[in-house]
Amino acid sequence: MDLLQQELEKMNLTGVDFSLLDQREETLLARLTRKNIPCVLKCYRSEGARREIRNYALLSSLGIPTPRLLCQTESAILMEDLSRHPIYRLGQEADLFSPVIAEKIAGWYRALHHQSRNNPELQKYALYAEASHFSRQNIAFLSKRTNTAHLSIWNTLNRHFDDILSIYQHVPKVLNYNDFYYTNLAVAKDHSSAMMFDYHLLGIGYAYADVRNICSSLSLDAQKAFLCAYGTPDPLEQALDAVLSPIITLHLACQRAEFPSWAKESLAFLGNGLEDAIHQLLAMK
Repeated sequence: MDLLQQELEKMNLTGVDFSLLDQREETLLARLTRKNIPCVLKCYRSEGARREIRNYALLSSLGIPTPRLLCQTESAILMEDLSRHPIYRLGQEADLFSPVIAEKIAGWYRALHHQSRNNPELQKYALYAEASHFSRQNIAFLSKRTNTAHLSIWNTLNRHFDDILSIYQHVPKVLNYNDFYYTNLAVAKDHSSAMMFDYHLLGIGYAYADVRNICSSLSLDAQKAFLCAYGTPDPLEQALDAVLSPIITLHLACQRAEFPSWAKESLAFLGNGLEDAIHQLLAMK
């Protein structure tokens, strides 16, 4: 609570009543009213978490719609409260089944990927890259951590590691949102637009990584609407993602004390599909 008070003082908001919304290891969220505008204050406890402030500035410079920031310090942002907004509402689980909303989500992602595609300005930012999980060191770690060292896939990955990495390095790079779900979604009340918020995992990579992440959460009808509005994914990126995403998923899963259910499909893919995916990718070089 002291951190919230300190950041409010920096924003010249002394004596303002607020209510705590959420408290996590890296962030604090509070709700308040400033000049009759409902707001949310987000405070960051660490340097790593503060990258979201920079990410807001980056998206704004590219013309990507974000919640409006009303004030900021080096450790906090004050933004419009989307739960009490005149135009937007917070996302709902039902939105994942709506073709109309899926089209609007596609519009936001098209802008994100198009405006950032091979943009040299991105080199100024130390952006998170999911593909950094694909390394020889992590491959060795996963073979032991998943108790699958006996599988031939690990030899195949090591043998073709440089070729796979080379393909990744040569596909176009865009900003990736990396964290799609309805809890991070804002939808215009008239369904005319949609946007994502919470940019702590914003990073750099290939566009299909976002497309796959989104489609895995949408209903079949919503998927079709999304892809129709977004456009046809690059086949090379799809083939690359079929190889990289299981390794990335497993490495993230193995950082947890208990192996999560959302990584079980990737674990099974090690012995039933990943070798074929590698051969299909290399055939497209």
